[in-house]
Amino acid sequence: MTYSDDDIRSVVTYLRDTLGSDLVGQVGSADAETIASWATGTASPSTDVAVRLRVTAEVVAALSQTSSPSAARAWLTGAHSSLGGQSPVDLLREANVTIARSTVLRAARS
Repeated sequence: MTYSDDDIRSVVTYLRDTLGSDLVGQVGSADAETIASWATGTASPSTDVAVRLRVTAEVVAALSQTSSPSAARAWLTGAHSSLGGQSPVDLLREANVTIARSTVLRAARS
């Protein structure tokens, strides 16, 4: 099963447990209270944000095959020359999600 098949509560909980609310909030452009409401199912992110969160979970899963959660957090927030000097979080939040997915996953796996 891929993260795109999971319900968004599971995805948000996984990301929050792995990355922390602040980093999840950066991807989802939301505060910690909103992230908590998504995790409990009392609210839902927009479709666009849900897709970005699912892609982020896919990237984190790829990183966790070879990295610790703290290394994954550092990688996601650091600038990378292979990403045009941007951080993966910036791309996942701001770029076309289809392009960001392939670009960030390729960088995570290299």
